[in-house]
Amino acid sequence: MLKAKKTLTPRLTKRQLKEDQFITKVFEFYDLGIKYQKQILYVLFAIIAVIAISYWVVQDKAASEQNAAVELARGKTAFENERYDESIDVLTALSQNFDGTKSAGTGIIYLAKAFGAKKDYANEEKYFQIYLDDYNDDELLSVAATRGIAVSFDERGEHEKAAEIYAKGANSYSDSYNKPLFMLDAAKSYILAGNSVAAKPLLDKIIKDYETNPAVQEARQLLAENTN
Repeated sequence: MLKAKKTLTPRLTKRQLKEDQFITKVFEFYDLGIKYQKQILYVLFAIIAVIAISYWVVQDKAASEQNAAVELARGKTAFENERYDESIDVLTALSQNFDGTKSAGTGIIYLAKAFGAKKDYANEEKYFQIYLDDYNDDELLSVAATRGIAVSFDERGEHEKAAEIYAKGANSYSDSYNKPLFMLDAAKSYILAGNSVAAKPLLDKIIKDYETNPAVQEARQLLAENTN
């Protein structure tokens, strides 16, 4: 009697097993996608919104900088041609309409200078201080603002106050080429105030510590002329 043949189930190859596992994973992810469809859409919309807003902010900032640069050029031209009232009007509007832009910061420096040219030293001091408080992101302009405040006090005859501000500037820019220049200006203001005693240590330090700085020659001359 013949025996019935066993029906053999074909063995799956490793490749087929991997393919089956992959298909299973695909369906699992598909099911998850259906289950969390709303949440996924919210996330996608949020990402798109962030990208769109970021793009708009960048474009708006670039446009603001460009428009501010145009107004700065107008204000500078008026200042350089000694049309100080016009310069003040343009630069005041610039500082208000384009607050926070680089051109607005530079414009505030010129605005302070325009007031100084009109001998309005209180406003000169005010706007130089605004630059230091609200911008202060460019060392050259910060040095100009600090020196400008001191000059405004010198112009008002308050030489001791000017000297203190110059000395403060020397400490603020202690690693800068400008430090001995601030010290020299402080010494000059002390001398104008009749306080040669306060000027002497500043002049001595310039001569001792900054031999290659252009301030040394003038420091020696001032020391010889004003101290015993």
